[in-house]
Amino acid sequence: MFFVIVIICLAALLIFAIHTQSPLPNSAVGVASEIKGAEVSKHNKSTDCWTSIGGSVYDLSVYFNANPDQDASKFCGLIEPGATLPTNLKAETLSTYSIGVLTP
Repeated sequence: MFFVIVIICLAALLIFAIHTQSPLPNSAVGVASEIKGAEVSKHNKSTDCWTSIGGSVYDLSVYFNANPDQDASKFCGLIEPGATLPTNLKAETLSTYSIGVLTP
């Protein structure tokens, strides 16, 4: 009997949590945010660093804050910077910094 009550309470709590949550942001449901080039160019400091490579937009702020020895000026606020990736940032890791797609 005790376990039945616990299960009912957990189910009620889950239903309540689902109905009271706000909608998920686009990135949480797999829909890419569209970001204009003008917006990318505003984020041009190592502490606020966006860049666009291959049509995707990346927020590299956390990366450059954790790696202050890297030259952020080659990337921040730039579209298709043409520079190689920072030394210890691997291409397969880049996707973890993705925040959207570049739009005209």
